Amino acid sequence: MAEVRVSEDQDQFSCLVCLDLLKDPVAIPCGHSFCMVCINDFWDQHDQRGIYSCPQCRETFTLRPVLRRNYMLAEVVEKMKKTELQAASPVHCYAGPGDVQCDSCTGRKHKAIKSCLVCLASFCETHIRPHYQSPAFKKHTLVKASSRLQEKICSQHDKVTEIFCHTDQSFICNLCSMYEHKGHDTVSAAAERNKKQTELQEEQRKHQQRIQEKEKKVQELKQAVDTLKCSAQAAVEDSERIFTELIRSIEKKRCEVRELIRDQEKTELSQVQGLLDQLEQEIADLKRRDTELEQLSHTEDHIHFLQSFPSLCVSSASVDSYSISVHQPASFDGVKKCLSDLKERIETFCREEMNSVSPHAAAVQILPSEPKTREDFLKYFCQLTLDPNTAHRFLILSEKNRVVTNNWTDQPYAEHPERFHFLYQVLCKESVCRRCYWEVEWSSGGWVYISVSYKDISRKGRGIECGFGLNTQSWSLACSSTLTFWHNNIRTEISDPPSSRIGVYVDHSAGTLSFYKVSDTMTLLHTIHTTFTQPLYAGFWVDGGSTSAALSVSDYGKMAEVRVSEDQDQFSCPVCLDLLKDPVTIPCGHSFCMVCINACWNQDDQRGIYSCPQCRQTFTPRPVLCRNYMLAEVLEKLKKTELQAASPVHCYAGPGDVECDSCTGRKHKAIKSCLVCLASFCETHIRPHYQSLAFKKHTLVKASSRLQEKICSQHDKLTELFCRTDQSLICHLCKMHEHKGHDTVSAAAERTKKQTELQEEQRKHQQRIQEKEKKVQELKQAVDTLKRCAQAAVEDSERIFTELICSIEKMRCEVRELIREQEKTELSQAEGLLDQLEQDIADLKRRDTELEQLSHTEDHIHFLQSFPSLFVSSGSVDSYSISVHQPASFDGVKKSLSDLKKRIETFCKEEMNSMSPHVAAVQMNSRSEPKTRDDFLKCNTYTCVQRNTFSSFLDYCQMTLDPVTAHHCLILSEKNRVVTNGGRVQPYSDHPDRFDHWNQVLCKESVCGRCYWEVEWSSGGCGYISVSYKDISRKGQGNECRFGHNTQSWSLWCSSTLSFWHNNIKTEISDPPSSRIGVYVDHSAGTLSFYRVSDKMTLLHTVHTTFTQPLYAGFGITLGSTVRLCDPK
Repeated sequence: MAEVRVSEDQDQFSCLVCLDLLKDPVAIPCGHSFCMVCINDFWDQHDQRGIYSCPQCRETFTLRPVLRRNYMLAEVVEKMKKTELQAASPVHCYAGPGDVQCDSCTGRKHKAIKSCLVCLASFCETHIRPHYQSPAFKKHTLVKASSRLQEKICSQHDKVTEIFCHTDQSFICNLCSMYEHKGHDTVSAAAERNKKQTELQEEQRKHQQRIQEKEKKVQELKQAVDTLKCSAQAAVEDSERIFTELIRSIEKKRCEVRELIRDQEKTELSQVQGLLDQLEQEIADLKRRDTELEQLSHTEDHIHFLQSFPSLCVSSASVDSYSISVHQPASFDGVKKCLSDLKERIETFCREEMNSVSPHAAAVQILPSEPKTREDFLKYFCQLTLDPNTAHRFLILSEKNRVVTNNWTDQPYAEHPERFHFLYQVLCKESVCRRCYWEVEWSSGGWVYISVSYKDISRKGRGIECGFGLNTQSWSLACSSTLTFWHNNIRTEISDPPSSRIGVYVDHSAGTLSFYKVSDTMTLLHTIHTTFTQPLYAGFWVDGGSTSAALSVSDYGKMAEVRVSEDQDQFSCPVCLDLLKDPVTIPCGHSFCMVCINACWNQDDQRGIYSCPQCRQTFTPRPVLCRNYMLAEVLEKLKKTELQAASPVHCYAGPGDVECDSCTGRKHKAIKSCLVCLASFCETHIRPHYQSLAFKKHTLVKASSRLQEKICSQHDKLTELFCRTDQSLICHLCKMHEHKGHDTVSAAAERTKKQTELQEEQRKHQQRIQEKEKKVQELKQAVDTLKRCAQAAVEDSERIFTELICSIEKMRCEVRELIREQEKTELSQAEGLLDQLEQDIADLKRRDTELEQLSHTEDHIHFLQSFPSLFVSSGSVDSYSISVHQPASFDGVKKSLSDLKKRIETFCKEEMNSMSPHVAAVQMNSRSEPKTRDDFLKCNTYTCVQRNTFSSFLDYCQMTLDPVTAHHCLILSEKNRVVTNGGRVQPYSDHPDRFDHWNQVLCKESVCGRCYWEVEWSSGGCGYISVSYKDISRKGQGNECRFGHNTQSWSLWCSSTLSFWHNNIKTEISDPPSSRIGVYVDHSAGTLSFYRVSDKMTLLHTVHTTFTQPLYAGFGITLGSTVRLCDPK
């Protein structure tokens, strides 16, 4: 019975891939079974993706499962095969429903395999044997077993119908031909079959031809469908590319506008920062002096008072020798208006363009809300570790590669292509591709850059392409005594005070990067919105020094440290990041506060799966938590130790303290000095002066180390008198001898007189302080107003650009939907035709198979009976015609979008040009032009080359020549600060910025504020000392490329005479030439001046204009001439 059941249910033992009985069966982890060859072939196709799935239930496996033969299943399949063979043997081949039964079998009938047209009976394999073996049955006609033998018998004469009557188109027997069909056109069934066989073959040929035609139509239709899909996909990709480029262009304009506003803000702020610093320094000096005067006025030591009074009461009128005029800056409303107009124009063009391509509903995207509290951020916390292969050789990694220290000494690291070669930087191992949050704690004697970067940032060299925040590959928050944000070598000041604990939040898909100050509340320091095109990696740039890094570190051992905050304390809870309270240890070994881990696991109660917040190991039953007594005792001792460390210790005298003269051994700190004892005493040894009557008349003063100055050097007596004649302190013996007859008074009387003068001096100090603080307040209010205006302008620009980008994103979705809708419409029509054609092909193939079977039958009567029903014209399936042509492309959409992009970029450029004057018009205060060379050199203190690049901090206001702009005959030397025309072509590479005809070169650094530099040129030579916009033409020999001969540049021609050139107009200068020329630019005021530098500054020429772009210093050098950029001396 078991074997029969297995045989009947053989479908359940078939392979889903090959649909045949399992061969060499294997079971995969989800429980389903397949042939070993079939499942291996299926998984081989998924090797590149690295994800393997079950062909039946689609469950996926990241690692390819190891396949083993299922022996039990193999035995069942083998038994089933044997059972089928036995069941299929002749002995057990009984007739079933629909089978032809053997007419010779008694009892249960077997299945007939042949029918005899003479015997008019059907026989099984056993009973048919006599027809093959006995001569008596030799002439009997055997055909395939048929249950319709009676149809072959004449109903009138019970004879076999062996004749075909053409006249009546029917089968007849021999007797019929002699009576009813006498005289009719009759032939034998075999002859008629031969005739019809030819017709059948012709019909088969026509069927094959129709099948081929329809299959060709199907193939053409499928090709058209594929072409349509490719065209639609290409159109979608083109639209996505165009919109991405457009958004990137607008993002670039957003940055340019923000940089334009911030540059002007920095220019104005830098002008006033020097004044603020000077005023605050003077206020601090006055307050310090006022405090000293106040302390002096309350001292009990008259001698000390009279000794200190002359040095403190010095007039400070010199600090009031200048005046400062402060007025409120203009607003940035012009910028806002320009941007609003730009947005309206672009949106109008977008609407017009979309009207021409039929707008559709915009797609709606739902993004999760931004985290607000620290608990919200910690939901996205990720544990990071530093990668030793990227660390600079000076950096020491410790505490399981979670702490980096700049030690300024080489570490024994192996060579690695990913190691930073010059800059003190390191990257983390883990990539960030989603929402992620981490915290950093830093301590520093210099700068620490907390950064994120793409992995392919350059590692070798010292250029900006390697530095975090100095290129397009990275973003950085620079932390020291102030905070600044860096990206693409653009600096953004952050007004918030620095914090030792910084939180970093990244939403990769949304393009968000934010830095937070971590305390009781999360304070946003800076955020950016961009498009991240690669995974991000956390990184740090650790500069161990202060301003003079090497000296500071080597002499004082200052080290800058950066630490990922989770590991800051081995006894802190990873959840609340505080010292463990009521500690518990869970099965994976990590420890937490009992309250914290319970709160975490309470959120997992519904799932019933509990995980460690640190290592993510899961536990299916919730672990029972017990207090870790050993860890609790360690924490208790730690708290006590900290309390003891914080308790006051015995006050021993340190460096700068006055020591007790009565202490033996280690001296304590003195708190009082006695003018009679001429000694100092600590808190213990001063007690007799308060308790004993013998010391009652002694004078106690604040502890002083200068008691000997109160003793007369000649008589070793206390100087208790003041000689007004000599303005000095004397003793009683001095009055009787050296100062006899002089105007002398007691020190107390003189102190009373001087006290009045001191109070008047204090009053004057207070008045000066108030005046200067008022100026400072006015200046700070003007600064605040400017900052608010600039911030409002930046926020308005950000909002307008964001709305503009959202509008373009909406249009992007509408275009994509439009293309997909058109594709869907065309595909649905093609699918209907395909279904109809495939159904026709299936019908034709089925009929062709029936015709083929009929053509091989041995039963002529069955052939002739079946022929009419199969030989029906199939012209009905050709009653329609299908014309397949290639679908039209979406080139029109692409052209419309390309035109739209060009128009928008053109308008952005025009609007930027009109915006620059509005920004340049924002000025806060104007200072007088410098007069002396010292005044000019002070420009290097405040606003020379604009401090918006990292190089400006390393080598402030030092201009350098740009090699990529130098003509092929110019030789640069001395760190690109000297240029010579050698007359020979140098092996420079081709560059779009290089001057190809005129022997000219530009400097790298831009000039956007007040700036002064000096140039020396070789006597006997000739050349242009110039300033130029960066977009001056470089190719060709026209005036548009030559310094001073166009509207883009201004030049002083130096030879045996001097002349000034601008816009190809020459202005003669009567002064004699000088080998040293000073160039002064006030960009915001539109002033350019050239000076002859000697003992005094002689103005050669000045122009007043409006500079619409940053300026760049440049030089035109004739053959044999040399020009040198000078260092100020």
